[in-house]
Amino acid sequence: MNGGDLDAGLRDFLAFTASGIIAGDLRFYSPSPLRTPISWQVVTGACAELQDIDAIRRSHAFIASGFGSYIRLLASETACPDGWNPRTMRFAAEIQGTDPAIPTEDQPEINAWLGFEYDLIAFAAGWHEDMTATSPGTPRPPLCHYP
Repeated sequence: MNGGDLDAGLRDFLAFTASGIIAGDLRFYSPSPLRTPISWQVVTGACAELQDIDAIRRSHAFIASGFGSYIRLLASETACPDGWNPRTMRFAAEIQGTDPAIPTEDQPEINAWLGFEYDLIAFAAGWHEDMTATSPGTPRPPLCHYP
C-alpha cells in the first residue's frame, strides 16, 4: 500500500470536497445528466473564468436551500438497509424546479449533478455504515428509514 491508509485518504477526500462544495469553491457541474463533467471545477479566482460560471453560481444556492429537502425526500422513499434510491437525480432536479421528463431546452438551466454533490456531503457527514475506500457501505438514517 503506497501512500498510506486508503480509508483515511477517502475520509480526507470527502471532508475536503464536501467543504469546498458547501463553501462554493468547488463544483461538479453540468446542465445535462448525459454530459458528465470532466472533473471538479474550482470556481474562485482565475479558475472562475468558465463559460458556465453564472449558472454554476446560481446553482450553488441549492446546496444550502435544497439539501434538507433532498435528505427528507430520499429518506421517505428509501428503506434501510436496502441501499441506494434510483431517484436521486430526479429529486435533485425537482428541488431545482425542473422536471427531468421535459426536454432541458424548455426549462431553466440546472446542475444535473447536484444530487451527486449532495451525496458527497452526506458521505462526509458519515451517514453510511461500513463505508470504506472499496465499498460504499449502506445508508443509515437520515438517508433512509426503517420500515
